[in-house]
Amino acid sequence: MSKLQKEILSNKDSVFNFLDNSEFYDDYSVWSSLTGNELLDIIPLKNKAFILDIGTGTGFPVIELAKRFKKNNKFFAIDKWDKVIEIAEKKSIIKSLKNITFLVGDFRILSFCHNFDLIISNNGFSSSKYRKDILKKCYILLNNNGELYFSVISPNSFKEFYFANYKCLQKIGIKKEQIDKLNQKKNNLRKDGNYYKKLLENIGFVDIKIKKKRKILRVANLNSLLNYTPLNLFIFKEWKEDIIQITGDKYKIFFNYLNSFINKQIKKEKSFINTIEFNIISARKK
Repeated sequence: MSKLQKEILSNKDSVFNFLDNSEFYDDYSVWSSLTGNELLDIIPLKNKAFILDIGTGTGFPVIELAKRFKKNNKFFAIDKWDKVIEIAEKKSIIKSLKNITFLVGDFRILSFCHNFDLIISNNGFSSSKYRKDILKKCYILLNNNGELYFSVISPNSFKEFYFANYKCLQKIGIKKEQIDKLNQKKNNLRKDGNYYKKLLENIGFVDIKIKKKRKILRVANLNSLLNYTPLNLFIFKEWKEDIIQITGDKYKIFFNYLNSFINKQIKKEKSFINTIEFNIISARKK
């Protein structure tokens, strides 16, 4: 590893120590609302139900659901990061919501005393390599006719950003095979609607519905995009590490090309526009 690579990967101001500053994690509420608001539009209002939120983060949308549902519903919200659960719990106390139980742990290994009528997840496992295990456990934990609602980011998201990356990698002489491998790794992190449809069917779910959605994210320049906390943590973290690895000592040259490439688009469009594609998925257990 080159000196430049070590310097970048050990940068104490980077995303790598982001979870040590969990107060900033609440920026994620803005990001999660892009998909979470779509979920709120279709999640059925329950009565006397047990409801589970997987990957709740700082509490969106479970806190909003608890405010909209009748008080006779019982919510359970789980996340593997204790610091964000602390934030979510404080929010629920301020809002006088007494019917949410917050849990810290890995959903795959936690045990529950009862089953659920409704399970939700707002991007809780979009990039998880354990998505199959998570959905299988959802099926086990649901009561008969219990419902599952979740959102996932699609592989085509931020295609404008990735296209600019590919062009600039080619410009500094990175081989097509390396770029293709990088692209394949990126696509393997997130799956499309067809993948989830087949997976849910194989598990045993019925009434599977998938709605494709699209939003636009506009930023003023490249740094605004790369330093946007939720994207830094959940979308671009591994990508940036891979770029550093394959460009080596050419990283600064690559970044300058990328910055120039995007600035040309900004002059035309007055901003750098990126498309966020995602799926809103629902299913039912027989």
